[in-house]
Amino acid sequence: MRGGFRYLNLFLTTDNSAANASLEIRHISLEISFQPTWSNLRAYKGCFSSSGELLTKIWCAGAYTLQTSSVLRKTG
Repeated sequence: MRGGFRYLNLFLTTDNSAANASLEIRHISLEISFQPTWSNLRAYKGCFSSSGELLTKIWCAGAYTLQTSSVLRKTG
């Protein structure tokens, strides 16, 4: 597994810093995959469940964040 990205920077460089350059972007695509693909967050190793609903929600949010920002090594 390796980490995903959350944003993308585009830089437009020109030979002359005073030049009026423009850039038109016509199509951008992004492939997103969730790893691991378990829909049941309680299936995660080290799953956290508390009698305090807020603590359980915080753990689930962290597990979901990890799931959405990780991709398989062979991807890309």
